[in-house]
Amino acid sequence: MLLSKLITTFTTEIVVCISTYVQRTLSDHERYQKTQNVIRHWEAHHE
Repeated sequence: MLLSKLITTFTTEIVVCISTYVQRTLSDHERYQKTQNVIRHWEAHHE
C-alpha cells in the first residue's frame, strides 16, 4: 500500500515536471517565432 502510494506520488511529480518543462519550451519557441517574424517584417520594410 505504501509502495503504491509512493509510486503514484513519484509518477505525479514526474508528470508535473515534464508538463512544466514542455510548456516552458513551447512558450520559448513561440517567443522565438514571434521574434523571427518581427525581424523578418522589419527587414522587409528596411531594404
